[in-house]
Amino acid sequence: MNNNNIKRYERREFIKVLSVAAASCTSTCLYACSESTNSPVTLTGKKIEVRLEDNPTLLTVGGSVRKTFSEVNNGRPVLIVRTSQTSFRTMTMICTHQGSTINNPTNNVNKVICPNHGAQFSIADGNFGKNIGGQSTADLQTFETTFNPTNSTIIIEF
Repeated sequence: MNNNNIKRYERREFIKVLSVAAASCTSTCLYACSESTNSPVTLTGKKIEVRLEDNPTLLTVGGSVRKTFSEVNNGRPVLIVRTSQTSFRTMTMICTHQGSTINNPTNNVNKVICPNHGAQFSIADGNFGKNIGGQSTADLQTFETTFNPTNSTIIIEF
């Protein structure tokens, strides 16, 4: 056997291994960057009660609190926002782009931002949970939220 045959065989093996590695890497990257890897949770109708006295940030309009309830929303965090004196809204805090956890709102800005790729979502009452910029194109999942002023509780239906 001469050296030319040995070199050609090694080159073929190298190209074969390189092709498999490149295909694997490409499919992984395409999957990781695909849109909507975070699907909305299936609504069950289960209701969770949140008391305002246990969440003082919700006592003022514009106040918000992040909560996680293990028995609903697949244990994913939600953001509860007081949008008016008598109105509250709740949305998931999981980005629709790649499933990253979204940052809490800051500095009285009416939006939350995903730290992964900068997707922005409104927390203003009229556009609550709507995509308003950044990489994601889907809105955040929201949950029916009612306020009982008699006992100062919020009921969130998942």
